[in-house]
Amino acid sequence: MDSKTDILSTIAYFDLFHYPVMEKEIYFFLPHPVSPALFESALEELVAEELIFAFEGYYTIRNDKEWVSPDLFPNTTLTKDPI
Repeated sequence: MDSKTDILSTIAYFDLFHYPVMEKEIYFFLPHPVSPALFESALEELVAEELIFAFEGYYTIRNDKEWVSPDLFPNTTLTKDPI
């Protein structure tokens, strides 16, 4: 698998649980190791190709900014710091 496929599958997994994911989380949960530079490049390409979407530091396969709103997660605090 290539890095773009790994990134896309990682984000898609989190989307199954309605969880928008941060860049550091995506990198941490990748199924195969990749250099930070290649990761950044692949992530930017996926956003440019509109295969994933970035809202306020969170990534999702859904093109819906409201989906990452903290109001939708009353039992958690969405912050820009990973877990």
